[in-house]
Amino acid sequence: MIEPKKLYQNGQLVGEVPAAKSDDEQMKLAIGLLKEKGLYKPITKIQAMFWKAVSFATVSSDIYKRDLTKIPRKPMSFAPFIVNSVFAIELYLKTLGELHNSSLRGHDLLKLFDALPEAARKAIPSHFSSAKLQCGIDTIDKYRSSLEGMRLAFIKWRYSYENENTGEVKIPQMIFVMEVLHNTCLTFNEVRQAKTEHNAN
Repeated sequence: MIEPKKLYQNGQLVGEVPAAKSDDEQMKLAIGLLKEKGLYKPITKIQAMFWKAVSFATVSSDIYKRDLTKIPRKPMSFAPFIVNSVFAIELYLKTLGELHNSSLRGHDLLKLFDALPEAARKAIPSHFSSAKLQCGIDTIDKYRSSLEGMRLAFIKWRYSYENENTGEVKIPQMIFVMEVLHNTCLTFNEVRQAKTEHNAN
């Protein structure tokens, strides 16, 4: 039995969610309580995808700032940084695909990029100059080449102990690619609306 839990939104107590037989059941009770109070805000699939990408990007950023920007760097943090970063990139690419009515599948970043509708790919370069960490990527061909270099990193680095050759990963390019995709997704009203509501919370 799952114990009763206090439910908060925006730092304010909404009420108490009753005990339940499972987490799923208690989640349904929590949503019911939010609906009863007029506080429930459903999100679209695209918004959910975008925020899942943001969550992995945020974790990778935290790891980078804490463990990889100071000397000596912490070697054990490279794999978690890379896995979280490339998974965020994967989800940003899939979000961008959905924003252009194209559902993408798989973990190969280059295949995902090449499968984007032309309009989606054309939207990316306009965000190169606004990226905080510049690394010499100033054309869509260079951007694609960076993705090619990390295309299978999610698969290889999750099980790096099984792979003698995980391939070279360039951290500045990875951060650049991630930030550009984040900003490209934010140009769409559906994503911006979710960001506004999220920040309000």
